[in-house]
Amino acid sequence: MSFEKAARELPYLGFMDELLSYPDTEELFHDLVVKYALRSGVSGVQPKVMLDATERGTATVGGYIVKSWGADYPQLAENEFFCMTAARRAGLPVPEFHLSENGGLFVMKRFDIAPTEGHPLGFEDMCSLQALGTAQKYGSTYERVARSIKDFVSGEFLKTAREQFFASLVLSCMIRNGDAHLKNFGVLYERPGQPVRLAPVYDMVTTVAYIPRDVPALSLAGTKKWWPRKILEKFAVTHLALPVGKVGQICEEVAEGVNDTRGILAAYMEEQPAFREVGNRMLAAWNEGVTETLSA
Repeated sequence: MSFEKAARELPYLGFMDELLSYPDTEELFHDLVVKYALRSGVSGVQPKVMLDATERGTATVGGYIVKSWGADYPQLAENEFFCMTAARRAGLPVPEFHLSENGGLFVMKRFDIAPTEGHPLGFEDMCSLQALGTAQKYGSTYERVARSIKDFVSGEFLKTAREQFFASLVLSCMIRNGDAHLKNFGVLYERPGQPVRLAPVYDMVTTVAYIPRDVPALSLAGTKKWWPRKILEKFAVTHLALPVGKVGQICEEVAEGVNDTRGILAAYMEEQPAFREVGNRMLAAWNEGVTETLSA
């Protein structure tokens, strides 16, 4: 059955199953771009489009984001899938996400749509909250992100937001994600005037698999480098008001999530030879990242 036929017969077919099992992801992604790109509002480095898809085993229709990869960033969909898996295993909130059977597409459910009612949620990324344009998404600091969280997240969600933000920063250091810029953090709310919370974690990629000397997207403590634990701990205590004990717990939980995912990644490499080169780079980066981040 063709992709176009499955799309036309939505929601009566298992459209997500069709999407994830479609053999030619380049052809599929081209069809998606033609069909949906003109009404896609998603920004970012990866080619991506938004579409409606039926959830697995249900007739509920919700928004999904589908990402592909090009020659400059081979196996990027698989890279993001395993980085997001590490985030989930570390206990971070993440949207529902999937990898196509041949590894060519990363599919993520939109988190800016109410899961039950289906209406759009308010979403503002850190560029917007800091009154900066998209071109300035690398022109800030993690200290300023911490201040924005304090300024905009509602009091009842602030402690959780601070812990989540710190855990995501630790994760980026451990998996060597050099693209945690302002547009990859944001807040959600039902409607203006309603409580504001931090958006779930998204857009996690091991960038050093493609850019070996990559560094963090924003500065911290006046530097852009992969910081050791003592720098991260000082940042968490000073700018996020986290107790030292909690900081240590978060670091250990994130490291455990990364290490758990390494086994899954290694097993996948055995089944998918085309991913081995990038996968080996990721494993080497993760090993270095966990070791250096946990060092004194």
